[in-house]
Amino acid sequence: MIFFNSACVDDFFENPDEVRKWGLSLPKDNTVGNYPGVRSKELGEVNSMFKQNLMNKLFSIYFNEDGINVKRAECFFQEVKPLSTEVCNMMNRGWVHNDGYNWSDDIDNIQIDRGFASVIYLNPNPVLDTGTSIFEQKKNTKWTREWYEEFDEIKKDLYLNRKPIDENRYNNLIRQNNEDFIETIRYNNVYNRAITYDIYDYHCANSYYTEEERLTIVCFFYGIGVDKYPLDRIRNISTKI
Repeated sequence: MIFFNSACVDDFFENPDEVRKWGLSLPKDNTVGNYPGVRSKELGEVNSMFKQNLMNKLFSIYFNEDGINVKRAECFFQEVKPLSTEVCNMMNRGWVHNDGYNWSDDIDNIQIDRGFASVIYLNPNPVLDTGTSIFEQKKNTKWTREWYEEFDEIKKDLYLNRKPIDENRYNNLIRQNNEDFIETIRYNNVYNRAITYDIYDYHCANSYYTEEERLTIVCFFYGIGVDKYPLDRIRNISTKI
């Protein structure tokens, strides 16, 4: 079930140029291969005050009060280079997926599977179509998270540059994955734009094809403990006629 509506906030940082400059200066790597490009260390390890202020700013999109209980919070700078020299090659597209986990247990009375994610775009002159789209799964389709994870190895081969990719096979697999979904919302890449969405919203990057590396901040918040979640408040207001 979805508890957080997707949202879009432009002019998010008051000092985006400084944030961008700092983000570019940080060392980054990718040792796991479950995402494209490279990421910085978790920002709490780099500048805990910045991370806390960033969290407060993002949480203010949904809540008025401070000090919301969060079980797990991760934020990173991420840079992604084009994965193919061909604009329309599927290797430059993201795989539709969600960021949730199949955790059914409560931890300290907090639903660990209730949370949201965020992407903040930090390219001053971006290609608009390098943003993010939100999807719904089509009815009577075969997609499951377990099925999606069967493709982990070929994605790691590409993202970690472990060995040459069979492009035809890769392109066929990502098409099979993505064709089970229909796009419902498209957020263009706009400098200093922040988007947020539920961890169980299906989404993907629309393109990684840019002249300069696609720089973002990505955040994941799990186990948010509140009495009422944003969509609960909306659903509880009757509009019967």
